[in-house]
Amino acid sequence: MPGVVLSLFHIHPVRIDGTAMFARALSIRLGALGFQSVLCFPSPPEPAVHEFLSLANVVVEAVPAVFEGGFSGWSFIRLLRLHRPVIVHLHYMGLISPFPWLARVFGVKKFFVTDHGSRPETHLIGRQHWWKRIAKTAIHNPIDCVVVVSEFVLRSQLAFTHLAYKRFQLIHNGIDLERVATAAAIPHSGFRSRFRIPADSVLITQVSWLIEEKGVADFIEAATMVVAVCPQAHFCVVGTGPCLNQQKQAVATSDLDSYFTFTGQLADPFFEGVFSSSDIICQPSRWDEAFGWVIGEAMAFGRPVVATRVGGIPEIVRDQVTGFLVERRDPEELSRRLIQLAADQALRQQMGTAGAQEIRDRFALDSNIREHMLLYEILPSA
Repeated sequence: MPGVVLSLFHIHPVRIDGTAMFARALSIRLGALGFQSVLCFPSPPEPAVHEFLSLANVVVEAVPAVFEGGFSGWSFIRLLRLHRPVIVHLHYMGLISPFPWLARVFGVKKFFVTDHGSRPETHLIGRQHWWKRIAKTAIHNPIDCVVVVSEFVLRSQLAFTHLAYKRFQLIHNGIDLERVATAAAIPHSGFRSRFRIPADSVLITQVSWLIEEKGVADFIEAATMVVAVCPQAHFCVVGTGPCLNQQKQAVATSDLDSYFTFTGQLADPFFEGVFSSSDIICQPSRWDEAFGWVIGEAMAFGRPVVATRVGGIPEIVRDQVTGFLVERRDPEELSRRLIQLAADQALRQQMGTAGAQEIRDRFALDSNIREHMLLYEILPSA
């Protein structure tokens, strides 16, 4: 093989999500060019994820010590010695670490970092003191390029670092359209029956990590207003997290038990019917999302989206065309838009069709992977 590409993902691989689909598609393209792909995570992938990532040219490693913070350089050095990569790419890890300098010492030819990070709700884009930005520039010097997944992230990075604009590359996250097409072709009535969701209901779904920043509390509060007008609506929360029990209690307190379903973590939302069985996808994030992968996936399945006007989300959702954008922490406005869509099947179809086209035009995973190959400078000359 001509070389090894080492990718580190500081995210626990518990389901087949956008990160797993990216890692697999990247590895397939690297394999076609003769490269080995080493994928590292802080914990072993769940069985479904491990099977999904298992390809002839792929090595999957769980290396928690690399992601523990502090000086984890020795664990990183072990990886460099073991695999001898020509390219290293960090995901979800931040720019400040000893890794870029260590990689250069051990002969890595190219070093990249992708900023997938959502920003806090109180985040303001503003320039730091000049000396801080210059200090960061010295730390970042061995990094060939910082990939940003949205224009919002790019603006944030330009304000907080002293790196030149040319050191950044905007590559939006991509949606695996082939996998969407395959999953959409499978009858998914089983999803509703599995979770006892009424077959004739208008299903409104949120898919997310269950933390306060994802706005599930606003989703639940909006639901109380929606069911008063649209008793045919049903709400579904897919995922798990530290706020799960708190949110279940909020549903019970609001007498919404018969209108709500919590599925817990699903190994493969595409093929378990989450998007195909839903009529509307709702993502009322409170923090500034870097991108909004679930939103893109929902649109690819032809589903209208109601989401908050935060971070990079407005770069995906075209307000009143592919869905609706609302202000964060505004359950009343959220409920109005959900009621509008729940009551109008034609509007749902119109927005869903427009959204699917938007994803095909701007957010296809094939295009994302090709941009990475160009970034790595390993595409055939043709």
